[in-house]
Amino acid sequence: MKHSLFSLFLLAAVCSLSAQSWTLLPSATVYDIQDVWAQPQQDDTAVVCGAYVQAGDVLPFALRTTNGGMTMTTSDVYFGGTFAGAYGMDFVDGNTGYMCGGGVLATYNGGQGWGQLLDVFEVYGTLYDFHAASFDDLYTAGESFAGEGMAMVSHDAGQSWASSTITDGITNVNTTITSVVRATGNRLYAGAAASGSGSPTLFLSTDDGLTWTALNFIHGVNGLWASIGDAIFAATDFGIYRISDAGTSIVPKQLTSVPVTGLDIKQALGFAVCADGSIYTSADGGNNWSLMTSPVQGTRLNSVRFANDQVAYACGDSGTLLRWDAMSTGVEPITSGTMHLAPNPATEVLRVQTSAASVYDLFDARGERVASGRLVVGTNVIPVLRLPAGLYFLHSGGSAQRFLKE
Repeated sequence: MKHSLFSLFLLAAVCSLSAQSWTLLPSATVYDIQDVWAQPQQDDTAVVCGAYVQAGDVLPFALRTTNGGMTMTTSDVYFGGTFAGAYGMDFVDGNTGYMCGGGVLATYNGGQGWGQLLDVFEVYGTLYDFHAASFDDLYTAGESFAGEGMAMVSHDAGQSWASSTITDGITNVNTTITSVVRATGNRLYAGAAASGSGSPTLFLSTDDGLTWTALNFIHGVNGLWASIGDAIFAATDFGIYRISDAGTSIVPKQLTSVPVTGLDIKQALGFAVCADGSIYTSADGGNNWSLMTSPVQGTRLNSVRFANDQVAYACGDSGTLLRWDAMSTGVEPITSGTMHLAPNPATEVLRVQTSAASVYDLFDARGERVASGRLVVGTNVIPVLRLPAGLYFLHSGGSAQRFLKE
């Protein structure tokens, strides 16, 4: 539906692009969904996984959709009981992905079919997170049946694995590792659930997972996300923390009094989900966060994942599955028209080349106008040096383009 006034069109379009709308999808299961992944090139295709208890056994399930979550089909991940539960997954591309729980599974057709790489007896425990850094370099972590934190590493696409034990190194408290991620080179981080008062919950390996060192961090970690270089974000029981400089720099961003259970960042845009159903968004790559409207307030959310910069999914308890669309308000999609922006990302100035004279408005990712002016035919220069780093939208003559400010 088109708005009759151009100003209303701009406002609605910017609000749409600023990530203010999540849609609750039809529930395909009554069980808790632990993780979600969506295909970047075909963002209507997504896979979810989870676990349920039947007759005392912890069993896995996986569901796949090709129509944006409106309907879902069941994938066979049972394997005769030798793969127990499904808690995390990651994909290298649109076809190759991995799932972990009581074992490790692999798919080579986008989640339509799964094969077993490790069974529960080979893992001898439960794996809660999976990080596929490349086609060859795979990382997963959890807790052994002996009650010890553990990490497993493969450098041949899952054909062979090396395992290591993770403890706090002080009291040797048994640790449940909830998450693992590679930051850069051979540097890995692992996060753990809070296991005792004052016990470390963040660990660093500088030798690709062979040995681990406890860092000075004591809040329960529920998820980790790695940016370019030696910097990660941790979703914790006390908010989001940014960790860099080999763990020596830790900057908190307390969002809520309830745990942040998962986060994901795509360029400048980020989402974080919480144990009470709250959802937060960032427009500057995770440095600052603001509360969004959640359609499932009161329901625990467990994970959030971008498909691309237009679509994201979040999942949670009782079969909860949400979808975010950049263009979800009913406004017809805005197009780039005759504008060309460079450089992108911009640092000091943004050059705008256009074939028609018009006025322009510059909005930040929250939909607030930060600048306006006129464009002439040819090349125009807009100063952006004083703008905070983040995602912005330039609207002019009925068209719009996004760009990043570094």
